[in-house]
Amino acid sequence: MQRAALPPRTPAAPSLARSSGSPKPLSPFASRWLDALPALGIPAPALLLERFPHVLDKIAAAWGFPADMASLMGEDLLVDRRVGRAGFPFPALLEIHALLEAHDRLHPRASPCPWDSVPARA
Repeated sequence: MQRAALPPRTPAAPSLARSSGSPKPLSPFASRWLDALPALGIPAPALLLERFPHVLDKIAAAWGFPADMASLMGEDLLVDRRVGRAGFPFPALLEIHALLEAHDRLHPRASPCPWDSVPARA
């Protein structure tokens, strides 16, 4: 399978803070990134595109940079310290997880996860 070229990353990543109100349109950079996903065998995240385009902007900005992606997933998207937030609906979480798995497959971390060295319990 031939790898599609993803658009080059812009020097300034979009802000991680979400503005209130209706979802803003997907950024041109994220739109080009999204268009390249099917050629990589990654299904389009339809729910994220419809309801959470700001999340796709953040994922697109971190794509190809394992440390940035880990930080985004661990600190900004999946662990929320803000009070009173409902979180993502389960189908959106599945799409986020599928993108993270695809990213880790295409762009492995330089250093393994610290938990990989912990032996499994018998």
